[in-house]
Amino acid sequence: MTRRYPNPGLVKINRSYEVHELALLLKAHRNTIRGWIKKGLKTIDGSRPFLLHGSDIREFLKAERKSLL
Repeated sequence: MTRRYPNPGLVKINRSYEVHELALLLKAHRNTIRGWIKKGLKTIDGSRPFLLHGSDIREFLKAERKSLL
């Protein structure tokens, strides 16, 4: 079975996303996004609901893809 890599190009760099919005955009589960936060994806202020900045998401996804290849 092949591994699916989220497309960082779908994320707008000047937009903020909540966990559920990002999950819908990338077609991933909300728990996957929460796992990324625990793994090092930066949040805007650290309080709930978590807000994620688009440029941080792109950087994280690109770094994850590099580390997996």
